[in-house]
Amino acid sequence: MKDLKESYPIHSATYAEANHLLHEVGFAWWSPYVLKRRMKIIKAGKSRMVDKGRKYGVRLPKTVEEALALDKVNGNTLWADAFTKEMKNVSVAFDFLDPDSNIPAGYTYMPCRLIFDLKMDFTIKTRYVTQSCFSENHISGSTAYTGAVSRESVHIAFAYAALHY
Repeated sequence: MKDLKESYPIHSATYAEANHLLHEVGFAWWSPYVLKRRMKIIKAGKSRMVDKGRKYGVRLPKTVEEALALDKVNGNTLWADAFTKEMKNVSVAFDFLDPDSNIPAGYTYMPCRLIFDLKMDFTIKTRYVTQSCFSENHISGSTAYTGAVSRESVHIAFAYAALHY
């Protein structure tokens, strides 16, 4: 237990809190201290985020019009190129209809938006995502949900595969 608490203090304290073990002898004095310290670190990190509209000193647009205006100001087409590339890649997955056209039977209208981002190597990225929570027949946890695999799940899968190899 000592090695686990030293190696993974936040994971251990979070586990103890989630499983109502904070009153147990091994966690009683230690876990609340670790959890309080974790919250202080998170709060300090959030207070340092001054401008959320910038990343690595580069302004991130919120809309296509803003991205095109930034391209015009900067004298390049980086945001427009990223937008064009993303729309070319996703055009096979979506049926784009005119705003005044009727929705075909069996289809659902889902509003979409573009998310603009800048990677660490200063590559400009654009992602076209659906906003399923705003659709007319949104059901919490519906098929629009996409899960993500955690690092721990991958480690467990590899360990399991190694045991049965």
